[in-house]
Amino acid sequence: MRGMRMKKLCSLLLALVLLAGCALGESAPEFRRMGDAALLPYLENSLYEQLVSDLDSSDYFVENVQAVYISQEYLDELAFNSQENVYFGYTLSELNAQFQGEKYIFTLGENNETVVVPWTDYDDAYDRVIRNVAIGTGVILVCVTVSVVSAGVGAPAVSMIFAMAAKDSAVRGLLDAAKSGVPAFIATAVRTGDLQQAAREAALAGSEDFKWGAIGGSISGGVTEAVGLKGAMLNGWSMNEAAQIQRESGYPLDVIKGFRTMEQYEVCQKAGLVPKMVNGKMALIRQIDLDFVDEKGYTNLERMQNGLAALDPATGEEYQLYYIVESRQSTIAILTKTEYMQSDSSEIWHTAEEMPQIDSWFFENQREDFWENVANIVKEIFPTDELLELPFAPQVPDSEEKPENIAQQ
Repeated sequence: MRGMRMKKLCSLLLALVLLAGCALGESAPEFRRMGDAALLPYLENSLYEQLVSDLDSSDYFVENVQAVYISQEYLDELAFNSQENVYFGYTLSELNAQFQGEKYIFTLGENNETVVVPWTDYDDAYDRVIRNVAIGTGVILVCVTVSVVSAGVGAPAVSMIFAMAAKDSAVRGLLDAAKSGVPAFIATAVRTGDLQQAAREAALAGSEDFKWGAIGGSISGGVTEAVGLKGAMLNGWSMNEAAQIQRESGYPLDVIKGFRTMEQYEVCQKAGLVPKMVNGKMALIRQIDLDFVDEKGYTNLERMQNGLAALDPATGEEYQLYYIVESRQSTIAILTKTEYMQSDSSEIWHTAEEMPQIDSWFFENQREDFWENVANIVKEIFPTDELLELPFAPQVPDSEEKPENIAQQ
């Protein structure tokens, strides 16, 4: 690793039990069942954004936020009693073996206050924590990994497994606690290494309708090297470079890990590209003048609604879709030809025509759907004032006019 070295690694496994048919707030999507394909990405993004905000320092890099769903049917099966069920690439027995030194169990006392007690020796600690809070709706496990970047030597990781559950009437309270208390817990644990202090400051309390539990302690280096816990490789980035990008832009992990060079990131940042889910995949989209009219009298909004690329008012040319890597899983970035040519090495970008034949066919067939979805996003979600307040939005000096080319809601 170049430059700064990793000082600490904090890998936390969080298990949240959410209820089917719940709404996630006025501006959040509604999920009709626990197995909803959109639920896990929404939860991952929410925790990621809040944790990056809470840490607010390039000294920390949030390496991984990964969620998996475990159905109630699976929890009820006899197979769940086995220590050989795999979670994030490790069996429960392998995870259990990684704990060293003093270990703790976090639970609720008689008055629903957080209680931290030493781990009692038993083999099914993970099973018990999950089963003690499960209320018939299944479990979502979320693995979070945070590295502390410094010149020091790597310290043992801290691993946590949270389990949360709520009744129908308390789902909103569970989500609020998860989005605020969990990142607060992680931030304190990473900074201080004091799990009891972290539990107090996170103020994760419960009630008759809401309960939670957790186990945790230091773990040895073997587990921290697992892809499931540590996250994917950084594509050649040093840890401090990745942390800098994360703090400056707020870009999602998959986007940061996909960038091949700092130049590629800088092009996107200067263009003011912001991350949004398009067709179920993360894309870097931009402000678009929806009222700009082409030679045939169609506005940019009408063009996109018909599956055509929007036009750049400065040149009258179509915006181009460029791919960060040669893969159908790649993040798509909306750039102008001028922005593309600003790159000293234009080969860092890929068009659909440059993809392997099977992926090229895939992209060409998805292009119309992509622009139709972008039209809906820009029209409904991106009023100018809201966009400029986002942490990853383009920075506009006071002496310059703010962009006014986003349609008002």
